[in-house]
Amino acid sequence: MATTVIEALRRFLPAYLERTPALDPARQRAVWAITHCRTAAMGGHLHACPQCETRQFRFHSCNHRSCPQCGRHDTAAWVQRELGKRVGAPTFMVTFTLPQPLRGHFLGAAASAMYRLFFAAASSALADTLANPR
Repeated sequence: MATTVIEALRRFLPAYLERTPALDPARQRAVWAITHCRTAAMGGHLHACPQCETRQFRFHSCNHRSCPQCGRHDTAAWVQRELGKRVGAPTFMVTFTLPQPLRGHFLGAAASAMYRLFFAAASSALADTLANPR
């Protein structure tokens, strides 16, 4: 039987987090939700059939969009919607890479301003390049 993403996270994430910087709050929430999905930590509910008196307990899911168990269908629907937005013309992907010393500035309180500056600079560089007839 293949290992799932959730099983791998439960097994390897604690050791990984011991030797790497802390995750930002959004990633912490995502990892917590995914690793606790459908466990006692999420609570649960009891299904009972009044006719045959069968009872089944089910743990609650996390419903996090990044969870492979919970968000899979919504993610697939989003991908299909986005694919429908494709332009019927040739397209090109351009990648801008930040030098390592600048990457830390894109986290925390300054992140929003840094992203605005970065995208303004990237847009300007593309406009200058595309305006050149050569």
